[in-house]
Amino acid sequence: IDNNQNEKAISLYEQYNGKHNDITNSLFIKACTNIGDADKGIKLIKSTTDGSIEFINSVINFYGKIGDVNNAVNTFNNIPENKKNIVTIGAMMNCFIDNNQNEKAISLYEQYNGKHNDITNSLFIKACTNIGDADKGIKLIKSTTDGSIEFINSVINFYGKIGDVNNAVNTFNNIPENKKNIVTIGAMMNCFIDNNQNE
Repeated sequence: IDNNQNEKAISLYEQYNGKHNDITNSLFIKACTNIGDADKGIKLIKSTTDGSIEFINSVINFYGKIGDVNNAVNTFNNIPENKKNIVTIGAMMNCFIDNNQNEKAISLYEQYNGKHNDITNSLFIKACTNIGDADKGIKLIKSTTDGSIEFINSVINFYGKIGDVNNAVNTFNNIPENKKNIVTIGAMMNCFIDNNQNE
């Protein structure tokens, strides 16, 4: 799977049919997600009566990637509250964002106020960017004192999309050189391009 050979992973899984657990089931779902094989993924999901939160998170991700938001929501809603974790929240947010339901991603983020990390923060910023909700995005940015490079990249992208080139540049300039990556450079370039500063 890590080497983009998802069909081989699926074949290996099917070859050893009786030797599976939540880890191999999650990997199978991930491989199906990567190649868009909805039928095999759904077949496994329907045959699995119970699973770890890691498996359930991969199911939510799978449904999101194949555009089946209703089943993703049903799966999410059937998880006991004490079992949901940050990855669960992120998977559901990502499902909403991938399927142009950004308001629902924002609402979910706000509902689970204590279950956030740089990934869910980045997804929140992405959803705010997609619908142009500058106020909510800025509020999160101002309340976050430190973040991963992935979060900072999403902040640069956000500022670029709302036309705030100065804050994008300030954010970019405050990143240590050894922390900047290709995505950082691309986000800053996109900011300039989107705001007609091509030189």
